Amino acid sequence: MLRIFVIVVALSASLTHAVKAEVDSIFINGRIYTVDPDQPWAEAVAVTDNRFSFVGSTSDAQQLAGPQTEVVDLQGRFVMPGIYDMHIHPDLAFGPRVAGQVILTQYAPPEQIKQELLDYAKANPDKEWIVGEPWFDPIFKDQGVQPGRDWLDSFLPDRPVAILDDSRHILMINSKGLELAGLDENTFEPDHGIIHKDPETGRLLGLLQDGAQTLAEHAMPALDWRIMEEAYRQSLPILNGFGIVAARSNHVNTARLRGLQMLERKGELTVRFDAAISWKDDIVFTVPDRAELLSGERFRYRSEHVNPNYIKFHLDGSFGTAYLLEPYAGEMGKNGWRGALNENPWELRDIVVDMDRRGITVVAHAIGDGAIRLALDAYEHMREKNGMSDLRHSVAHMNFATPEDLARFEQLNIIPEFGGWQMWNPDGEVAELVPLYIGEERMSNYFNIRGALDNGAMPVISSDWPVSLEPNPFPGIRDMVNRGGKYGWQDVDLSAALKIVTYNGAYAMYLEDEAGSITEGNLADFIVLDRNLFEASRQEIGETSVLRTVFEGKTVYEMQ
Repeated sequence: MLRIFVIVVALSASLTHAVKAEVDSIFINGRIYTVDPDQPWAEAVAVTDNRFSFVGSTSDAQQLAGPQTEVVDLQGRFVMPGIYDMHIHPDLAFGPRVAGQVILTQYAPPEQIKQELLDYAKANPDKEWIVGEPWFDPIFKDQGVQPGRDWLDSFLPDRPVAILDDSRHILMINSKGLELAGLDENTFEPDHGIIHKDPETGRLLGLLQDGAQTLAEHAMPALDWRIMEEAYRQSLPILNGFGIVAARSNHVNTARLRGLQMLERKGELTVRFDAAISWKDDIVFTVPDRAELLSGERFRYRSEHVNPNYIKFHLDGSFGTAYLLEPYAGEMGKNGWRGALNENPWELRDIVVDMDRRGITVVAHAIGDGAIRLALDAYEHMREKNGMSDLRHSVAHMNFATPEDLARFEQLNIIPEFGGWQMWNPDGEVAELVPLYIGEERMSNYFNIRGALDNGAMPVISSDWPVSLEPNPFPGIRDMVNRGGKYGWQDVDLSAALKIVTYNGAYAMYLEDEAGSITEGNLADFIVLDRNLFEASRQEIGETSVLRTVFEGKTVYEMQ
């Protein structure tokens, strides 16, 4: 009797194992680029639970199919791992829309923005504040219009108005808004921002830059966690539609972490998120409980798809305030202007050492070559104090890095993050504007991704969406492999570019052992494209569309 019982139990266990081992889905007849050097190409994959259980030939994959297995014929389509966007702001992309703020036409002239603000004010008489975005400083300057309180006051003097520029670094605010925020000529200027003033009278101009924006934030309508939940929710189909399966959301506070946590609780996250807490109140929101978050409260928001163990610094601003080693070009640099720093070297060194000791990964925003050097000097001091570790600190944006500093990333085990990718198009408007700020002689260092690779670094890239109009990685990939030799720029090989947007991103997120390549045992993240990137022309790469995005074995986007 005991023997029969043992046999029954053994059979039951065997059947249970067989059911669990049955493949959920197989994808066959594909042209699959795996980014796995041990097996660069395959025809088919099998998915069991949420991981790749097989990578190989179509004939072998078909033998794994059981009665419940979904079989998808890729019909020769090109497949690659899901893409990692290492710097985005979904809260800034959708938060204002969810909150019902005014959304201005991108790159509109001042007269059009004026009319849009007036129309919004008339349609929303119940809103005390008129808040929104974006406006574009170069267009104002081209048309001889000085942005600021006087311009806003000329048509909306009686209701507070505050609008962010396209970079989200400058808040234009009218006199009523300054009054409600309690700002005047005697307001103490923070160490990480600029209160723009008339140089002769000291009168506030109504332009608050970088961290100075938050001096007005307390008086403006709050964007709570419910708005953040919906903002992140609306970002997911956009990201998945461009093949993005993982991203780093920079500058978060508790409201944003709670929004992500609620989506995780509801099982709605189809993107893996890093979340970097603001070290200072850098842009137009504050982090009043920063001390609690850094002391351990952040771990309350840790989950399968959310890692908040990061901190974000803003070392410098954007063009015009980005910190350079030598003065700006032209009129801007005639008095030796090199930009501004949001952290001084001594402050930064001590903070980075402290964060590293605590096991918190640092993301340092640095656009100018001077800010990049400051960040690397701080990281070097950190390594001397704490020793080498596997913490993957990074420098974000990397618009200009000298060849000498590019060589330091591999030595210090620091990740260079190049972004946003809309800015390195050699034929784009931004690339045409940049020499006016920094001079053509420094343009050879502009987004030198190839230089980082040649020096053994592990670069990643990012969109900086919504500073980029959309988080579409394929124009960025096109421009990585198609620099055109302008200013001595060098192309990145396509296979290296695809590794940057996949495996390198997973490495930066500490996931390289289970994601970033199509490898047996890895999480089943992959995308199906409308063209083979290795057979397309360099220009055609930028026109690529995603047909299907699979996240952890489930289709989360499919082109209709």
